[in-house]
Amino acid sequence: MDLREGTQEIGKRIESLDALRGFDMFWIIGGAWIFGNLHTIFDSPATELIQRQLQHVPWEGFRFWDLIMPLFLFIVGVAMPFSFAKRLARGDSRKKLYMHIILRFFILFVLGMIAQGHLLSYDLSKIAIYCNTLQAIAAGY
Repeated sequence: MDLREGTQEIGKRIESLDALRGFDMFWIIGGAWIFGNLHTIFDSPATELIQRQLQHVPWEGFRFWDLIMPLFLFIVGVAMPFSFAKRLARGDSRKKLYMHIILRFFILFVLGMIAQGHLLSYDLSKIAIYCNTLQAIAAGY
């Protein structure tokens, strides 16, 4: 299948995808902190429910906060075919596209290791492979 099939306006942003990405980033960057702290101010059943939804359930159950990382992975997966089609339409070769994918994989994976905070300790027992969102994105990429 040609990735360029069905792409009418290459380079045009998909606003709904950008809005969903912005919504997800809002919660990652600080929305959870803002809404989670409403309960300390108002102390009502509604704010308690919001606070509860912004915490992980240890092993069983499901809350709003548990959707943030999978939603981000979904957004990356949806955006990839559009990104690939744009690159091919501007004349990039498949080899260049694959090299970009490989480079992106390694950058995201190493940044994930840096985010763990143990990359430069050189202690292999402290380095966890595939334990954060950046490494999950890299693997999905």
